[in-house]
Amino acid sequence: MQRLTSLCVAVAMGGPLVGCSRSQAPTTRAPSATDALGGEALCSEHPAPRPLLVEWPAADRASLEAAATGGVVAVQYDGCQMRVISRCEVGGGYDYQGTTRKHDEVRIRDRDALYAKLPLGAARLEGALARDGQLNVALEIVGQRTVGSNDVAVPRDTPDCREATHFVSTMSVGAFALYTGSSLDASATASLAKTDVQAGGELRRSHEVLRTDGDLEACRDAVSGAEAPPEQCGALLRVELTPIDRRGNGTTASAASNDQQRAELESAAHRWEAAQQGTRIGALVLGAGAITAGVFAGVRSIQITSADFDLDEERREANDDVFNSAAERADAQERVEELEADIDSFKRSRRIAGWTGLGLLAGTITLYGVSVGAGKRSDALRRRARLLSVQPVLSPSFSGVSVTGRF
Repeated sequence: MQRLTSLCVAVAMGGPLVGCSRSQAPTTRAPSATDALGGEALCSEHPAPRPLLVEWPAADRASLEAAATGGVVAVQYDGCQMRVISRCEVGGGYDYQGTTRKHDEVRIRDRDALYAKLPLGAARLEGALARDGQLNVALEIVGQRTVGSNDVAVPRDTPDCREATHFVSTMSVGAFALYTGSSLDASATASLAKTDVQAGGELRRSHEVLRTDGDLEACRDAVSGAEAPPEQCGALLRVELTPIDRRGNGTTASAASNDQQRAELESAAHRWEAAQQGTRIGALVLGAGAITAGVFAGVRSIQITSADFDLDEERREANDDVFNSAAERADAQERVEELEADIDSFKRSRRIAGWTGLGLLAGTITLYGVSVGAGKRSDALRRRARLLSVQPVLSPSFSGVSVTGRF
């Protein structure tokens, strides 16, 4: 396997580059199921329906790409190895569908995970995993090439197709980088495959690129719904394989069902996202109303205090026997009554403003809670839709893939 120059990368928000020492060999562990059965036996007994192609030889990936231009591709697959049956003519073809760009990272820390996630290249990677303790696959997925028809007939009675066991129903398209060492963030991973970094005049080593295809940076130009992937972003990353029965029939109904479910989940996620935005705006409006009601109640309190002071003064003057006539006494008594009426009105409006403000505050809190819930629901639906695009692989002792994503 050809290896590119390894390097030390600083990933802390553009922080300074620092020297990195060679990582220590992994500690001794108890024998696993893979050790007991042998990696080949394990992946053969539990073949992954969606194997990654990142460690598949470049010539084989080129053969798959070339065969896909002429029709549906038939393969021989036993879980550990896959071979394109190029002379088997199936007919039909693949339709490309651009999707929202997704960044995934698969992390492999032990031999079990290696044979579960990269069965087509596990044997060649055992040495690198034992030496560095971790393998990582950074994936930029921009679209899929899917069989146009749900029903595919493979002519198994012909000599060229007798060895075919599966046909390729879906191919994920984009770019990838396979490297050793600890995982990096998306921006650092994108530059890992094409940048050499020296610290202090000496080449330090913490990550080693083992294999790449396509340009991770070029995938940033991908557009959802595009009819073709961007230039340098059309590498095959993962295939979905459909078994062929004895009569040569296969169906992609499961893949079509996944596409339909994914579309429904994306649509539901958009609706919940719209609900989140609407309730957030409603919460802001009610919050502004609650603040206004609070300010109004505060102004009324100041007016009540001032009117109480004036009322005390008027009552004191009205009780003093200093009036020259009955008309002056009547005027003083009238001013007292007006102040009392004003105070009652101020208190009544303050009470209404206070209860209104409390109601608006309760509505604000409720809408904010609904907004948070709608956002979480939208995120959950998007994660479920994403899992239909990047399906986990399974083994008896290991299930799932460690995936991190940016949407």
